[in-house]
Amino acid sequence: MDTVIYLILFFVVIALLLFGAYETLPKIHKLNKTINQKTLDSFGGDKKQIDAFKSGEKKLNVVTGQYVILAIVATAFVLSIIFPEMANNYLIIVLFVLEAIYIFLGLKLPSLEKKHGEFTGDVLKKRLQAIRLTFFAFIGFFVAVDVLILIIELLFSQNIRLL
Repeated sequence: MDTVIYLILFFVVIALLLFGAYETLPKIHKLNKTINQKTLDSFGGDKKQIDAFKSGEKKLNVVTGQYVILAIVATAFVLSIIFPEMANNYLIIVLFVLEAIYIFLGLKLPSLEKKHGEFTGDVLKKRLQAIRLTFFAFIGFFVAVDVLILIIELLFSQNIRLL
């Protein structure tokens, strides 16, 4: 009986994850597209401002670090489905540490955006909204992955493999 509950829970969490991605990713894309277009329009061909806009290295490093953490977490999740022996408490601890680093970087990004960003007024508000939305979407993804790995661990303890 517990196995059926775990399987139902597994698919419910996956459905919630897909629904969250379906709701937030188009909004994030639309906000970023609007921001980039308004920013380039506001420069009016000023080469210095366009170069400064394209050279946000600190922000790029933070965002790249966030995506690397996302890739590691997603890879660990996929590998734990294929190799359920991997889904154990040590993996959960490692994921928690990575997620804590992601949260630190995510909380650092809005201040970097205000400090080093070229955005002002309405565009800055939309940019910060896009950053917050992306941050919380990924936090939801991390929570879902943690729950799914725990479910995989419970299923494996009952000798059930998903693949």
